[in-house]
Amino acid sequence: MGQTRFLAVDPGETTGWALFEEGTPVRVGQEKGEVNIWKLIDDLHLDLPLNFLVIENFRIRPGTNFAWNSVFPANVIGALKYWAYVHGVEVVLQEPAVKTANVAKMGVKKSNRSNHAMDAVAHGSYFWKKYSGA
Repeated sequence: MGQTRFLAVDPGETTGWALFEEGTPVRVGQEKGEVNIWKLIDDLHLDLPLNFLVIENFRIRPGTNFAWNSVFPANVIGALKYWAYVHGVEVVLQEPAVKTANVAKMGVKKSNRSNHAMDAVAHGSYFWKKYSGA
């Protein structure tokens, strides 16, 4: 595979995603609701070949209350990791802080920071800078 293609994902109740080719986002979007997110994952094979799947990691941090919470982002990450395993795509996990710092560098106004698609773009842009050495 000559061109580096990867998908960056910001998982959650609303899941943002961005498909990159050589570090440039070529398709960006977000899906809300469990059925739409499972369909997104099911349709990922349409974007093959992919070199990497970049996913924002999810951890329950000290001081947070997740009592009786299904922790849906963790389910999305598990489904994505399984999909990547089946299709031989390398998974790269990134901490949320990477997104926060990169969104600010991209000049995104604070009022637009709830856009999960933009969060996925921030994760993908950060990955590309590290991967390509740019």
